[in-house]
Amino acid sequence: MKILISWIGWVDFDRDTNRVSKTSPNVDMHKKINIKFDKHILLSSAKEGDNPEHNKAILLRSHLDKEFRNKCTIQLRFLNINDPYDYNELYPKSEAILDDFKNDEIYINFSIGTTSMRIVWAFLTEAKNYNIRLIFGREPGQRKTNKQQFEQLVLKSLTPELHTIQTKTLDEKFEPKLTLSLQKIYERARKAASYDVKVLILGETGTGKEELARYIHKTSNRKEKTFVAVNCASIGDNLLESRLFGYKKGAFTGANKDQPGFFEIADGGTIFLDEIGDISSQMQQSLLRVIQEKKIIPVGDTQTKDVDVRILCATNKDLIHETNKGRFRADLFYRINEAELKLPALNQYPKAEKEEIIDYVIEKVGKAMDKKLVFGKKVRQLIYSYSYPGNIRELIALVRNIYIFNDEKVDLKEIELLFNERANTAPSVKLHDVVVHHIKNIYLLNNKNKTKTAAALGITINTLKKKLNESNEDNQSF
Repeated sequence: MKILISWIGWVDFDRDTNRVSKTSPNVDMHKKINIKFDKHILLSSAKEGDNPEHNKAILLRSHLDKEFRNKCTIQLRFLNINDPYDYNELYPKSEAILDDFKNDEIYINFSIGTTSMRIVWAFLTEAKNYNIRLIFGREPGQRKTNKQQFEQLVLKSLTPELHTIQTKTLDEKFEPKLTLSLQKIYERARKAASYDVKVLILGETGTGKEELARYIHKTSNRKEKTFVAVNCASIGDNLLESRLFGYKKGAFTGANKDQPGFFEIADGGTIFLDEIGDISSQMQQSLLRVIQEKKIIPVGDTQTKDVDVRILCATNKDLIHETNKGRFRADLFYRINEAELKLPALNQYPKAEKEEIIDYVIEKVGKAMDKKLVFGKKVRQLIYSYSYPGNIRELIALVRNIYIFNDEKVDLKEIELLFNERANTAPSVKLHDVVVHHIKNIYLLNNKNKTKTAAALGITINTLKKKLNESNEDNQSF
């Protein structure tokens, strides 16, 4: 499939009317680029909810859907970016989007976004882990550019920091550092790989669950076959079914041809279902059927297809707790958990091992960027002492940030400022706010039916109305 990915920017809107601009680059991509896209992923840096940026994003999505719905599927994703110039925040979130389309042709609209957003796209393109083409939207009357002219436009649009390294490869997927603790986990993984069983990998986000899954595949008797990784949490429920099981031509708007799903693509090999704890009860039922029957039914089809796939799953949730609460099927949990592996958070490693991992990442990133930096003793101590809530993924992004913005020797003051900012980002959450937020969610899950909501929460209608007024939810009806 041909996937277009682009940020939503102020240039998409008319400043006077706040309507979608006639010269919007996101609209122009469909009119002036001679490529037929199957899907357009619109990225909003805003937080989903009732705010002006959210409403603008909805407006643009609706405009594109109305104008091009017969040609291309339009999808909108809110990434909740606190700082659109923060490379450390942008990189992992942008990469997670690309991970959903590893097996597709990806076209990135390079016309829109902050300089940091463009740097991230350029780095990810150079990493060569994805099939990416960077393309510019063209203003009306602008002449087409050849490859050389395009490359010059790219360079001019980026900051000088990228000019010296724009041809260098950044290898994000380097092998994990096998410390003593990790060696034991990988040895257990090797034993599990020798049997064709389903493995459940537990661990926080960014701990290396996909790398462990790839190791299991590479050391199994399916190593010569396809490995497919799917992030279930980043794909909507309706879309997830068609991505996993495929679809027939005409099954829905935009289904212009038969499309195999991930299970069919991985036939004979391994499929890795990341964030399995986030799938809906309906998808849990569908997945259980596939495991039991080893057959899939593409969306829009009535015929089953046999599939021989090894299933590896991962989650950062406590599935036993989710099962006890009725949010995850017990029968599915037992099916996917024939062998269990757990990866520790970076901060849970022994002190010496944590420092060993950090030193390893510093060395690997330096080699990938072909750049040498002197890390002073105090700088290293700061890097060692940070808690890394984003784990290995955050560590890699942070070390890259250091290499990008420092020359010869790492500036201690800059690093102190960087870590102070990170230490101050932890939100302060009041119990009252948590309660109100929970009630609001239950209210929405019950389609704003107050009687059902009150019964589900075990409170009176009057109490419910009071709490909903506190959350500013549906105030006009009270």
